[in-house]
This record gives sequence, structure tokens and C-alpha cells, in this order.
Amino acid sequence: MDIPVRAALAARTGFFRLELVRRLSIRCRRYGNVPALEHQVALMPEKIMVVDDDPDIVDYLINVFEDHGYETCRASDGISAFDVAMAEKPDLITLDIEMPHEWGPRFYRRLTGEKEFSDIPVIVISGLSGIHLAIRRAVATIKKPFDPVDVIQIVREALGE
Repeated sequence: MDIPVRAALAARTGFFRLELVRRLSIRCRRYGNVPALEHQVALMPEKIMVVDDDPDIVDYLINVFEDHGYETCRASDGISAFDVAMAEKPDLITLDIEMPHEWGPRFYRRLTGEKEFSDIPVIVISGLSGIHLAIRRAVATIKKPFDPVDVIQIVREALGE
């Protein structure tokens, strides 16, 4: 499988799938099973990173997302979130605004300064007023407390499901 085909598959299946597609294409070349590549990539769950300093909120969102078939990763502040994002390559981020060490908007500016994260969808989930102004490119802003059904619906729309 050549590079343009791998890139097209990666773009079609979501954010940051190129490495997996590369690995699967090596396996497919070895065994001559290209249709299995498309099937395996299409079945991969999207990964959501939850960034919030409240561990109860993080645990709750992680459980909601995993119950709906998503992979997850977490961070408790903007500094650790940057490192987690670089390592985990999430497809979407839920982000609190007010956190210790580095606030959400500053983390978002640093992260989207990286080429591979320039277009990552972010959903702001915060208890602060005026959250719709904090990150202008956020796909949605949700005020705490929130309804998990609404969160899942927004996530699905943001991921194009």
C-alpha cells in the first residue's frame, strides 16, 4: 500500500491514525490482506482526552465516554495535559477553563500551536460564566453541572459520527 493510500485512509478514519495505518499496511503487505486494513481502522474507537482539575468530574466523564465505546486519557492541569496530548494523540479534548498551574485557554493556545493539533476539536466544560468567550474555536461550551446525554451528542457531532 503506497503512502497516498495510507494518508487517505488516515484522513477518512479520524485524527492521528496514520501510524496505525502504516503498521497495518506492513502486515497487509506481508499477508496480502488489504481489505482487513480498512476494516480494522474503521473499527478503532476515537480517543477523548478529559482535562479538568476536579477528579470526580474526570472520573465521571471518563466513565460516560468509555460506556459509549470511546478510548480515553486524562490530565488534571494544562501543563500535564500538553504532555498527555503529545503522547496519546487524542481525537477530541474536553477542557475545563480554570485549573491550577496553567489555565485551559493557555494550554489550548500552546497545543494548537503544534501543527498536528492545529484543528483538534475542543469542548469547553466549565462552571465559570462567560465560558463561550474563553476559546473561540471551541466546537461547544457546556456549563457545569451538565447532562451526560448532551455531552455525548456534542461529542458525536464534533467527531462526525
